[in-house]
Amino acid sequence: MAKKEGDKSKATFLESKEKYRTITENINVGIYRSTAGPEGKYIEVNPAMYEMFGYSSKSEYLMIHPVDIYQLPEDRDKFSHKVLSQGLVRNEILNCKKKDGTPIICSTTAMAVRDHHGQVEYIDGIVEDITDRIKTEQALKEAHIQLENRVRERTSELQTANLELRQSEAKYRSLFENMIEGLFLTRPDGIILAANPALVKMLGYDSETELCKTTNVQDLYINPEYRKVLTHKLEKEGEVRNFELQLRCKSGRKITVLENARIVRDEQGDISHYEGLLTDITEIKKAEADRQKLQSQMQYTQKLKSLEILAGGIAHDFNNLLMAILGNASLASSYLAPEALPYKFIKKVEKSSKDAAELTNQMLAYSGKGKFILKEVNLSGLIDDMRQLLKASISKKVSLKFEFDKLLPPIMADSSQIRQVILNLIINASEAIGEKNGTVQVKAYRLKMNRASFVDDYLDPNLKEGEYICLEVSDSGPGMEANIKNRIFDPFFTTKFSGRGLGLAVVLGIVRGHNGTLKVWSKPGKGSSIRAILPIMEKKTKMKTQEKSNHDEKSRDAKTILVVDDEEAVLDVTSNMLECAGFKVLKAMDGREGVDVFSRHKERIALVLLDTTMPNMDGEEAFRELTRIEPKIKVILSSGYSEQEATSHFIGQGLAGFIQKPYSLNQLIDKLNEVLMVPD
Repeated sequence: MAKKEGDKSKATFLESKEKYRTITENINVGIYRSTAGPEGKYIEVNPAMYEMFGYSSKSEYLMIHPVDIYQLPEDRDKFSHKVLSQGLVRNEILNCKKKDGTPIICSTTAMAVRDHHGQVEYIDGIVEDITDRIKTEQALKEAHIQLENRVRERTSELQTANLELRQSEAKYRSLFENMIEGLFLTRPDGIILAANPALVKMLGYDSETELCKTTNVQDLYINPEYRKVLTHKLEKEGEVRNFELQLRCKSGRKITVLENARIVRDEQGDISHYEGLLTDITEIKKAEADRQKLQSQMQYTQKLKSLEILAGGIAHDFNNLLMAILGNASLASSYLAPEALPYKFIKKVEKSSKDAAELTNQMLAYSGKGKFILKEVNLSGLIDDMRQLLKASISKKVSLKFEFDKLLPPIMADSSQIRQVILNLIINASEAIGEKNGTVQVKAYRLKMNRASFVDDYLDPNLKEGEYICLEVSDSGPGMEANIKNRIFDPFFTTKFSGRGLGLAVVLGIVRGHNGTLKVWSKPGKGSSIRAILPIMEKKTKMKTQEKSNHDEKSRDAKTILVVDDEEAVLDVTSNMLECAGFKVLKAMDGREGVDVFSRHKERIALVLLDTTMPNMDGEEAFRELTRIEPKIKVILSSGYSEQEATSHFIGQGLAGFIQKPYSLNQLIDKLNEVLMVPD
C-alpha cells in the first residue's frame, strides 16, 4: 500500500513538474536562476529570457556572465548587492543590452534563495522588456512639453501683440483677427470688450457684436464657481496658465478649453481689464477619453479571456479527477447488492461526484465552452413558460412585469442555458431591490446594432452589425457605483456578506457562447438594467449533425477496445469498467503510443476510446492517424470539455461518438452499445 501511495505521489510530482516546465517554457517574460556573488553565473533560463537578449539557444546564453547583459558593468554589482541585502527586489529598472549591443530597458524582480544554513545559494529572477513602454511614455512626455511650449508661444504672441497695440492698432487688429485660438478682452464685471473671429466661431455666435452685447462672461461658464476661482487667481498672481474649464456655446453645446489670461492695469495701478487666449481642446479631451475607454475595454477583455482560459482549464482537469472518483464508485457499486451497507455510501459518492461535475459545467459555461444543444427558440414563449417559476423565485415584495414585442423572430440557442440566463438575471434584479417593495421589468424586443453600439460599454466590441433580439431585465433598486458595475461579472463577486456561486459570470459565459453580448446600465439611486443581446437565427441556418455509419455484423461481435488517455487514473478506471462490462482492453498513455498499439493490433480492435488533450500527439492528430490506418475504425472521443468544444475540430470526419468526463459505468456501457450496437 505504501509503495502505491509513493508511486502516486511521484506521479503527482512529475505531473506538477511538467506543468511548471510547460508554463516556464511558454511564458512571455524572462525567467532565470543564477548563482550569487560577483562571480555568479546563470544556471537556468527559459526561452523568453535568451530570446529577449538576442541569443539563439539556452546553451549559448548560459555561457555568458550576468554582467554581459548590462550597459554599465557596475549596475550589475549594485543590483546584485541590493538583492543580497534586501532578499527581494521588485520592478527594478535596469539599462541592459542585447547580444549585438542593442540597448534595452528591463524591469526586473529578483529574490535571493537561501540554503538550509541561511546562506544565499541562488538568485531567481523575472525580466520583462519595457523598452517600448518607456519610449511611449517618453513620447507622451515630449508631446506634453510641446503642447506646453505651444501654449507658452501663443501666450507670448498675445503678450507681444498687446505691447504692440499701443504702437500700431492696425498691426494688432490683424494679429487679433487671424489667430486660430480665441482671444478676448473683458472687464472685471464680466462685460466682454472684444473677441476675435476665432472665439466668436468657437462659441457659436454670428458676430463679435452679438457676443459682446448679449453675453456676460459669467453666462458662458458651465460651473459659475470657476469664474470666481479664475478671477481670484488672476488678482492674486496677475496671470493664469493652462486653466482648464468648460464653457457653454450659444447653442447650448459644451466645450472644454484651456485659458491663459493676465491682468492689464491702468496708470494708477487699478485693473483695467483682463485679456487672454482660449484654446478649444474638446476634441483632444474626447480622443483621450476614447483612448482610455478603449484601453479599459482591452484590459477587461484580456481579463475575461484569462479567466475564461483559467476556468476552462480548471474544469477540464477537475473533470479528469472526477472521472477517477465517479468511475471507481460506479464500478464498486456494480459489485454490491443494493441492500449491502457499503452500496448506500458508494451511491452517495457517485451523487457528490455528479454534483461536482455540474459545478465544472458552470465553469465551462463561464468560459464560453459550455455544452450547448442548439435549436430554434422563441424567446418570448420561453419566458412565458417560466412565469410561475420566476414569480416563485423572487421576493414577494417585488412586482414582476413583462413586455414583449409581437412576432419576435426566433434565435438559435440552447433553451436550458437561456432559461438559466433569464432566471439568473431576474433573481439578481430581485436581490438588488432587497427587502423593499419594487419592480422588476422584463422586456424582449428587436434591436438594430451598428459598430458604434458595440463600442459603448459593451463587453464584446467584435460582433457583426445587424438585427438582434434583446432580453432586458430592469430593477427599481438602488443602482450601482462604477466600481461595483465593473466587477459584477467576476466569478463569485457579490455585494452581500459572501459569494454563493458563479452567478452573473455564468450569464456572461452563456451569452458569449451564443455569439451575443451584454450591456449594463446603472446609476446610484436610479436602478439597474442588464441587456442580453442575442443574434437572430438566420433563415438558412441548419443544425449540423454527424452521420452515423452503418454497423456490420463483424463490429457487433468485436470485443476489444483500445483506451488512449494520458491520465493514469482515468486510464485505469476506464479499463476496469470496460473489463467489468466484458470487453477486452488495450491501453495507451498518449496519442503516439495509441497509434503504435493500434497498428500492431488493428485486426482485433473494434473501437478506440480517445482522449482529446495529450502530450506528444493530441487527440485530433491521433484520430487522423488512426483513420488513415483503418478508415472504418470507430472512435469515441472523451474529454473533460463539453461536446461542442471537444468535437469542434472533428465535424464531418466520421467521429463515431462522444462521452464527456466524468461518466459512470452505465453511461459508458450505454455509449458503447449505441456505437457498437451490442444489446444490453
